[in-house]
Amino acid sequence: MSTVLPRRVVLSAIALIIVSIGAFAAFVTLDERNQVVLFNHSGSTTTGAFLGVSVGMPRATAHEQLKKKGLVLQKSLAGGGCLEWTFLDAQTVDVFQDDSWRKGAVCVASRGETVERLVWYFDPSQP
Repeated sequence: MSTVLPRRVVLSAIALIIVSIGAFAAFVTLDERNQVVLFNHSGSTTTGAFLGVSVGMPRATAHEQLKKKGLVLQKSLAGGGCLEWTFLDAQTVDVFQDDSWRKGAVCVASRGETVERLVWYFDPSQP
């Protein structure tokens, strides 16, 4: 009788650990922003895509995509700096913020309403 209880406790603990690992894996893979924080927290691209936004797509579509992902447009600038990048005055730079636990920003640089560059930085340890 005394060996049954510890065995059940050990098996329950193992089951709990397995379920927790599975839940964490689902959490990471189901939301692209979580993958970004863990595996690609900062970067820039002039040829690819990021969070559903592709270089070459219309600026308005980029806005829609980022808003769907939960980011909020903070400001739009005519050139200037964003996340340690300097942009041409001919470019419009839209700065999107993620104020969730991920603490990030995405800058979308466009010219003539076409996305030319994406820059991002996420750091959950920021206040």
